Amino acid sequence: MTDLRQGTWAPVPVVRERFELPAGLGAPRRARVLAREILGGHLDGRARSDLLVLVTELVTNAVRHAGLAPGEPIVLHLAAADGVVRAEVCDPGPGFEPVEHEPGPDGGFGLLLLRTLSSRWGISGGEGTCVWFEIDA
Repeated sequence: MTDLRQGTWAPVPVVRERFELPAGLGAPRRARVLAREILGGHLDGRARSDLLVLVTELVTNAVRHAGLAPGEPIVLHLAAADGVVRAEVCDPGPGFEPVEHEPGPDGGFGLLLLRTLSSRWGISGGEGTCVWFEIDA
């Protein structure tokens, strides 16, 4: 995986937005609505659905696994350039190492979804964790 930060993304964006979502049960839905509004017009059909699934999954994982207090911020970056959209979800949690494992009844589908539905993805560490993905239009 390549460690690409939002600020070093190579394409020239036509859209670049940053949102802070308060951690909690409403965060995944809010992220999905924002992704549909901001990036939905840059993708068609299946790719648009894939975008919404992945944004929802990443924000849900931040809410469930980052150890955030209710209301603590989850940062959502959304960007589009000619032929590609990018989303990045950042939280101040401890991070994780991606490990191959079989999904179970309680979840574990996140990395499988990233590998299957995105064109590229990665994890950036440092202060907190950022998981990003790109979908080619």
